[in-house]
Amino acid sequence: MKNIFKLTALACLMAAASNAVAAPTANVQIKGTVKMGACTPTLSNNGIADYGNVITDQLSATEDTQMPHKYITMNITCGSPTLLTWQMIENRFNTNSYSVVILDSAITPYDATNNNNVFGVGLTAQSKRIGGYALAFDYTQMTTAAGLRLIQKTSSEDWILSGTALATRSNPEIRFFSLAGPDALEPTAFSDLTIPMKISFAIDNGLNITDVTSIDGNATLNLNYL
Repeated sequence: MKNIFKLTALACLMAAASNAVAAPTANVQIKGTVKMGACTPTLSNNGIADYGNVITDQLSATEDTQMPHKYITMNITCGSPTLLTWQMIENRFNTNSYSVVILDSAITPYDATNNNNVFGVGLTAQSKRIGGYALAFDYTQMTTAAGLRLIQKTSSEDWILSGTALATRSNPEIRFFSLAGPDALEPTAFSDLTIPMKISFAIDNGLNITDVTSIDGNATLNLNYL
């Protein structure tokens, strides 16, 4: 996050004046930027989507096993209207499955496959990738100031209205989200947002799991002040 307030001052020594020579002068400069108050993100259920015990008898040997969707509600509260974006940072970067397909993973119809939309959930004892999950921001159920819309962009894109609204997991194509006014496609300041995060999780087919195996997905929600 960028610094909220910076203060710098420059001062120079002043020479003594005399009757013969005009006194030299020096400027004192006060510089800084005052921005809106800080924002606080919170996640329901402490940010945990708990799938409990998954029994190996439930797993298909020929198809990816699709687990039920779960929802975590994200709330961003600011002391005053603030310009910001948010993104998800993958913390299990090298564990997403190369082959898993996660059905109905977005807000508009879309099946996530092996790309930046699939986050990792850990490895088996044999170092096999368990599967992956996708995370989408459900703008159809969000609560915020009237007329504001969810927008998204990556480093190589301009801002667009969110469609799939899927978070991405890697640089340089991390997807940023923000809110825009009804007739705009640039971030606008807001002070409060509540939006469900749709979690879609699938386990790779053909895993030969013989030990107790932990499902260990982990990502960080990051706010960026503009």
